[in-house]
Amino acid sequence: MDQPLKDFSATDGVANNNTLAAQLRKGDTKKKLRNRAIGGRIVGCTFDFEFRRPAVQKRASMALFRVKPTEADIAIANSIAAHTGRPAELIAQTLTWGADEHVLCALAIGWWLYARTRNVSVRRASDHVLVAVIVASLLPHALKKVFNQVRPDRLTVLGHLHGIPQSGNRLDAFPSGHAVHIGALASVATALPPAQRNTVWAVGSGLVLTRIVLLAHWTSDVLAGLAIGAAAERLLRFVTGFGRR
Repeated sequence: MDQPLKDFSATDGVANNNTLAAQLRKGDTKKKLRNRAIGGRIVGCTFDFEFRRPAVQKRASMALFRVKPTEADIAIANSIAAHTGRPAELIAQTLTWGADEHVLCALAIGWWLYARTRNVSVRRASDHVLVAVIVASLLPHALKKVFNQVRPDRLTVLGHLHGIPQSGNRLDAFPSGHAVHIGALASVATALPPAQRNTVWAVGSGLVLTRIVLLAHWTSDVLAGLAIGAAAERLLRFVTGFGRR
């Protein structure tokens, strides 16, 4: 059974999570659910839903490893579920596209085409960036077939009442694909002058944080994704020759 995410939002009143889950499946509105929770609040509920259990079990049997969130992961997710709001989630949903594989691949291809008219060093850098982005885009898909982990947004009701959406496939939490992409680009940025490097790192940090705010991933998924992306980029340097003086 998946490790549950516990939702806490107050000190009085407890709502039955099974009833709330059934109501959510029927499409009840946020207002109705709030009115049916004691005191208008959901407190101390443990959520462990499997809406499509047969599909989940089939998928789980195909993976070699099952990853569980840490206590710190759960604490951070609980805090976000309790304190986020719909405006913050909408902003995060928009910003998170900045680390999407399709957007990054399009930008990398565009720069690669532009670099064909530039000098050799720029062309070599664009070659490396394009290869790194493509590999970083493919790598998470391969890893998600090996590792299974339930996304935190599938284990909370309170978070959905506060505007948290559902992201991707239920068992694709580990690793964060967006973080793998950013990890690779952040590693590439180490070759840039300090001002440009720090700008890339700052923007990248903001983009990967959106994955945690959206509860699309546990914090450890994002950290692992950053490390995987950076490691992959460093290995690709032996192939592309990027960074050699």
